[in-house]
Parts: sequence; structure tokens; C-alpha cells
Amino acid sequence: MDWLLAAAGADRLLWGSDFSPALGHLTYEQTIALPPLRALPIADRTGIYGANLRRLLAVDQQG
Repeated sequence: MDWLLAAAGADRLLWGSDFSPALGHLTYEQTIALPPLRALPIADRTGIYGANLRRLLAVDQQG
């Protein structure tokens, strides 16, 4: 994770997964609670978990 942050910056990273079987073994929260991400400031995590994608797609965040 550190090399991704150094290479791209938190404002250019997106969280995503196509491994839906994980939800048969873990809660949704457990699938995204990766230790490297938990160590990031909340603003960086908010971006990675969705705000960056909304910004890139120019989605109105009010609705």
C-alpha cells in the first residue's frame, strides 16, 4: 500500500473488489477494513472509499 500511495497519492486511488464470495465469510466492514487503510487520515480513506470516484465522474455529491 505504501508504494501505491507514494506513486499515485491517496487522491488518485479507488477501492474496489470483484470478489463477492468474500461476503460469505466476512462482513462488509471487514472486507474494507484493511490495516494499511485504517492507518490513513480520514480524508484519505473517504477519498479511496468513494469520494475520489465521485470526483472523477463529476457526480454531484448533494444528490
